[in-house]
Amino acid sequence: AEIGVKEKRTALVQVTDLVAHAKIGATASVVWVTSLSKGVPVAGANVRLLGIDGTDAVPATTTDKDGIAHFPGAVDASKTGDNRFAVIAEKDGDTGVTWTQWEGDLGPDAANIDTEWVGDDVNASGALLAERGIYRPGDEVFLKGVLRLTQRGVMTTPKLDSDVEIVVETRGKQIAKQKVPLTKFGTFTTKVKLPEGGSLGLHEVTARAVVGKQHVSLSTSFRVEEYRAPKFKVDMHAEKSQLAAGDHVVVDVDARYLFGGTMPGSDVEATMTRDSGSFRPEGFDNFTFGIDTWGFDDDEPASYSDVVAKRNVTINADGSLALDMGAAEPIAGRTTTLTVQADVADVSRQRVAASATVTVHPAAVYAGVIFGAASAKDDERSFGEVGKPMRVSMIAVDVDGKRRGGVPLKVEIKKREWKSIRKKDPESGRFATLSEPQETKVSECTKTSDMNALATCEFTPDKAALYIAEVTATDDKGRTSKTSTSTYVTGGGWVSWQRTDGDLLEIVADKKEYQPGDTAKLLVKSPWPDAEAIVTVEREGVLSATHMKVNPGAAISIKLDDSSVPDVFVSAILVRGRVDPKSAAPASASASASASA
Repeated sequence: AEIGVKEKRTALVQVTDLVAHAKIGATASVVWVTSLSKGVPVAGANVRLLGIDGTDAVPATTTDKDGIAHFPGAVDASKTGDNRFAVIAEKDGDTGVTWTQWEGDLGPDAANIDTEWVGDDVNASGALLAERGIYRPGDEVFLKGVLRLTQRGVMTTPKLDSDVEIVVETRGKQIAKQKVPLTKFGTFTTKVKLPEGGSLGLHEVTARAVVGKQHVSLSTSFRVEEYRAPKFKVDMHAEKSQLAAGDHVVVDVDARYLFGGTMPGSDVEATMTRDSGSFRPEGFDNFTFGIDTWGFDDDEPASYSDVVAKRNVTINADGSLALDMGAAEPIAGRTTTLTVQADVADVSRQRVAASATVTVHPAAVYAGVIFGAASAKDDERSFGEVGKPMRVSMIAVDVDGKRRGGVPLKVEIKKREWKSIRKKDPESGRFATLSEPQETKVSECTKTSDMNALATCEFTPDKAALYIAEVTATDDKGRTSKTSTSTYVTGGGWVSWQRTDGDLLEIVADKKEYQPGDTAKLLVKSPWPDAEAIVTVEREGVLSATHMKVNPGAAISIKLDDSSVPDVFVSAILVRGRVDPKSAAPASASASASASA
């Protein structure tokens, strides 16, 4: 505002007891009407969807007994192509209005979920690839592409209105242009001859086509450079690719000219770097190895990398070299990757490098762990239930992924809850929520892996919460490795989850992946003892909407079918009524998760 001129501000305020929660999708939409004061669904409310021009986009409808009203998707509802709507709910002389752009902290962006408005447009997806990343002037570049089209969530092989046009450009100059046919499988191939003495640097390739009068394109790039082929080669391998803490890292270097001659006396500069890694032996995909409790409830350690050793040596007379880079030490007792790189220089000072990678383990053995309900399959992680046995299934393996019997295994089960407080900032006067985890040991056992390298422990939880299973394996030299994994126990009653100042909640799925026909169990971390919720399954539109009551420890079930492939998104909006007329306002919160089928 100008100096001496008062700034004028205007606000629109609603005085209403009707709240319209709108989910507008491209192919299907839903509106849920609730009472602001009571936090319950409102049946029999008249709901209208107004377009940007102020007219009814579709005929009005009435909410059912669960307060839900279904509408067509925005693609069919919009007369102007604009996907913004005003939602008006009316009942008994009361009116509540929602503008579909009002998201606050309840939208997909707040949950870090990528969204894209596709409407009725045809979207192209695919890949365009060159067989190499670098070429010389005069080389032939072989290109291959695959193209798929998506409209309203349905993916098809394209039927083009024309051939695919391939254009190669560098520095704003076109160096090649050609048209190639598309096969019935939606693929195309071609080759482009680079000009002799042409420009060096980055070259960009674009593949363009027309589908139903709409233009689609794919792109890739490669580099063109002048370079000198090496006159010698360097081979390098580690004597042992799997080591335990304290073992020495020894690598063999072999340097030879391409005509076969050795390179005695050539200078070698070797460097060993250390990076945090993981242990995932083949054949045990369902087991957890190492620490695996990171997520929303923990602060995951950042990846770590440093240089731990350097050597300056020369190649032996026979062209070989055995390099001892010193004792291997894992990072903070975790699986660690060591990379040794050797740069070899010949008499003309041309340099060629080779590298070898070694995995360092805190001990010579690990415990693989599956933590879930005792009634579940032995190789399946699952939620538990209050009052029903839980099982920790273990398998002992060595660093090569081979089963090991006779390994001592110590198991500790911890229950994690959170204590949350509202703390006032002395400078700003604002309050912020602080949550601290509190862990209580609820069970323990000591086992030894049998002849099949297996062992189990069981316990029965008495309360819904997050439970952590920590298993320590000890090798013959007394070195230990720790595996930590977690799962949730569901059941009625209050659960103190981690709290934040936002309105976003967390939904946890009992699996990472499902098959059509499976039932996904989802835990909604409600902050209230009781709440009303609408649970929607979504993708290009709202596939289903269900009203239910939820409490902090209850799990909800979603039936998946063929239409759930390849994935669906599950969202829950929770509401409750006024609980303290003096200080507490009615509240709503939103949660979302995705499930791959």
